Amino acid sequence: MAGIDRSEERMLVGPDGQQFRIQIGHPHPVQKDLPLMIRGRKPVPIYVLDGTDNFPIVVGLTRMMQWGGSVPPCLIVGISYADAEKADKADRRAVDLTPSPNGPSDGRRFGGAAAFRAFIATKIKPLIESEFEVDAAQSTLVGHSFGGLFVLDTAVQQPDLFANLLALSPSLWFDKDLVLRQFKEALQKGSRFPRTVALAGALEQIVSDKKYNMTRNLEMLAEQVAAAGQGDKIYARALADTTHHTIQGQGYTFGLRKLLDPTPPAIGAGCVVGL
Repeated sequence: MAGIDRSEERMLVGPDGQQFRIQIGHPHPVQKDLPLMIRGRKPVPIYVLDGTDNFPIVVGLTRMMQWGGSVPPCLIVGISYADAEKADKADRRAVDLTPSPNGPSDGRRFGGAAAFRAFIATKIKPLIESEFEVDAAQSTLVGHSFGGLFVLDTAVQQPDLFANLLALSPSLWFDKDLVLRQFKEALQKGSRFPRTVALAGALEQIVSDKKYNMTRNLEMLAEQVAAAGQGDKIYARALADTTHHTIQGQGYTFGLRKLLDPTPPAIGAGCVVGL
């Protein structure tokens, strides 16, 4: 792939006949002069939603962290539309990443998350696990905004699909806080969850429409987790001095370290105290 070394791609057909480009970024080889690099581990497959934008970010960050021993080797799998411009005009993200048809009345279609998740489970994951030697038991899904919503919806609807989940700035406002309400119900029932990190920008409600409650919804999720005593599995916090559009670098770094680092960052490092 142009611009990213040690990468390749596959093409797959997804829901509604949509063409997807599956981008695959390989980890660094272990280097003798870098003793901190974790050795003897199969790469952790990290599946990245909205791969067109987020795949290069996650590849670069995980390779850098791998050098310093903060994460094991990671195989990054970007899930992208083959024709990003055409998919954007058709609002495919709104279809594929949302859990119900009850979205804003703005002419877009919503509610294709179940079909998209089935595509990941039956097509993408088997492709990666059959073609590459990976640590499938540590498979990880990451997403931002609607992608973050999809990640948390996956935690509720199919908690055994991934071992680790990272949701950045999840759009929990969607359909009158549907996923937030379902998450609360699942917590109250004592449902089991994969290891989950959910992060929002502490400044999101200052710079965006307050009706979306981006930071406050994350705070409510944290409160629900604490009330259910599931803090060992689910970590929800706001990152200081970040917005919806500046959270990616810090959020992916912090979140992946919380999930994969042998010595993860302190519980409050970089986060708003009291959330």
